[in-house]
Amino acid sequence: MASHRVTFYDISKRIFDCIFALVGIVIFAIPMLVVALAVKLSSPGPVLYRAKRNGRFQVPFTQLKFRTMIWNAPDLRNPDGSTLSTKDDPRVTKVGRLLRQLSLDELPQFFNVLRGDMSFVGPRPDPLNVVDLYRPQDLKRFDAMPGITGWAIVHGRNDIPWEKRRDYDIEYVEIRSFGLDLKIIFMTLGMVFKRSGVYTPSERA
Repeated sequence: MASHRVTFYDISKRIFDCIFALVGIVIFAIPMLVVALAVKLSSPGPVLYRAKRNGRFQVPFTQLKFRTMIWNAPDLRNPDGSTLSTKDDPRVTKVGRLLRQLSLDELPQFFNVLRGDMSFVGPRPDPLNVVDLYRPQDLKRFDAMPGITGWAIVHGRNDIPWEKRRDYDIEYVEIRSFGLDLKIIFMTLGMVFKRSGVYTPSERA
């Protein structure tokens, strides 16, 4: 069971998140407008993809992303419940493929952070029904706010099996600190520049 105890770390992290979410929105305002225009002109459908996700303490919220797939694309998943994300996925648009490689599709999540749905660092949020596939120990990940990036992301993103990602999420919850959060942020920037872990390995697709 997730504990609802709020710590000094939680409060301080929330202040950090709010400040840098606002800074991010200001800095990336023009790039976000450009991306929104590119998404709108490249394929029919809305600019944003809105997905219901499990938040902290399993409270549902709507996660925002720039749409990278054709509108009304089917939600395909690997047998372990993880998202199917292959390089030749026909559901992904040309613009969407570039956005994913550069992680620009995640920019609207600055607003999720500002609203208090997410943090910059934490376990990546899963769809509501995926919790049915969790091991009992995986519920511990709900002790932390879901993040734009996280400990599992910097250890391989889509390159590692879903169960292993859950293990990293649990480890993060147990050892989280400001120092670790900063380390994860810098490691994430390195991954974005190298464009690593974007796609699911073909043998698991």
